[in-house]
Amino acid sequence: MKVAALILGIIGGLIALTFGFLGFGLGAMANAANAGGGGLKVVSIAVPVVALIGAGFVMAMPVLGALMMGGAAIAFIAILGFGTFTMVPVVILGIAALLGFMASMEATSPKAESVKCEKCGGENVATDSDCRYCRAPLPTIKKAATEAQVGTPAADLSEQIARLKTLHSQGALDDAEFQAAKAKLLG
Repeated sequence: MKVAALILGIIGGLIALTFGFLGFGLGAMANAANAGGGGLKVVSIAVPVVALIGAGFVMAMPVLGALMMGGAAIAFIAILGFGTFTMVPVVILGIAALLGFMASMEATSPKAESVKCEKCGGENVATDSDCRYCRAPLPTIKKAATEAQVGTPAADLSEQIARLKTLHSQGALDDAEFQAAKAKLLG
């Protein structure tokens, strides 16, 4: 999602920059006619540049990048309105901002425990009922998950119990299995 946000942000920023150069030219013509327009010149270039910078930030700091691209889209609407021509960069930057926010949420969501199937070796989520590849039943996978978590040497007992709690909260272990594994750890 970050890459899609980056690409769309660059495309939207470049299209907005094209409109910005047109706005800069209109501001220059307004200055020549003594009708003002100096502010339009600055803003018409600054807003697309903010969008392009936001596209660059979206890979490392997706929220900041998304805010910059979304803010540029809103500023673009405020300055030029939402018309036939302005719709293209505004929609592209809006989608890029949305993807940036979604990427930030994806990065902070907890990852499910991964378990290898004993039969085929395929990677599965511990809460799956069957192997995604060979359809081996869950008890085979669940047993491997329990042994892998309990059998690994941990720095201390609390770390091992925390791993069991994670498996239990994800549904890989039911209440009885959780209590049995915990009792095994506590001796």
